[in-house]
Amino acid sequence: MSTPRGSQVSSFMRKGVLEVPSPTEKDWPKDDEDDYVFIDLGEEVGSLPQPYRMINKMVNLLFDKCWEVIQEREARREVEFSRTQPTTYAPLVESKLNKMPNCMAISQDYVFIGGAKGFSIYNLYSAKRVYGWEKL
Repeated sequence: MSTPRGSQVSSFMRKGVLEVPSPTEKDWPKDDEDDYVFIDLGEEVGSLPQPYRMINKMVNLLFDKCWEVIQEREARREVEFSRTQPTTYAPLVESKLNKMPNCMAISQDYVFIGGAKGFSIYNLYSAKRVYGWEKL
């Protein structure tokens, strides 16, 4: 197990004189920015064998479709929550009608109910019939 002297150490050491850079920025080399290389993650996928590239492509497509569905659902929820809900009031008094009404109209104080042969006017606050007209 004898190795030549310094065979491993010399391969890791630089040969030549080390230069000490000057302290001013003017002397710094402009090429330092070019030495840095950003690795594109998409290039690593290209080095995969064909079946794995197809699997990766399908998984990415599945994730993209799922993300689109999630965004659509979230947008629909936001629209529903942004709508103003009308105020609903519970009935205070129940009034019975003689016949089935054909139409109804509400004003601030009265309810107008139209039937096949006439109409009636009811007060909203007392739920009493104020006026009624029927064709004979």
